[in-house]
Amino acid sequence: MDGKQRRRAALHIIPAALLALAVIAAAVAVVLSTTGKMTPQKLLEKYYNARYTERGGGFEAVLECVNPFLREDYRMQATADGADPCAEWREEARSYVGDGVSLKLDILDTYEQGSQTYVVFRLTMTGSEGSKPFMGSAPLTQEGDKWYLSSYIANIAPEEAE
Repeated sequence: MDGKQRRRAALHIIPAALLALAVIAAAVAVVLSTTGKMTPQKLLEKYYNARYTERGGGFEAVLECVNPFLREDYRMQATADGADPCAEWREEARSYVGDGVSLKLDILDTYEQGSQTYVVFRLTMTGSEGSKPFMGSAPLTQEGDKWYLSSYIANIAPEEAE
């Protein structure tokens, strides 16, 4: 291959390489824009996993789920006695289902009330001694593409058998 042929070949390779890079960059942008978004489902899963499971991230992860305006008040209230609030919540979960707690969250309904979205859900705890379903409702607010609990009280109650 002489110099002219190499230049012609390079002229064809460069646009193809640029096109391939553009396609890869677009694919990466789409993946990043959809995987990082918090949804009500992801928010509640993060919150309850942080509260009730050993691998959930602890109290700091709980705080990340609460509206930033409420975080410091919640931190002061929840840690006023010096204890780790997650330790108490995890013990509560173990009392229901045993060790190795895992969670499954199903959203049953959502409705708007003012600037808040209320989510009604079933949280099923599973552990070494079985499973137990709970019902809950949580007020959420959305800021940009992020969702937060708009109250730090998002308790659950055992689901009554019919």
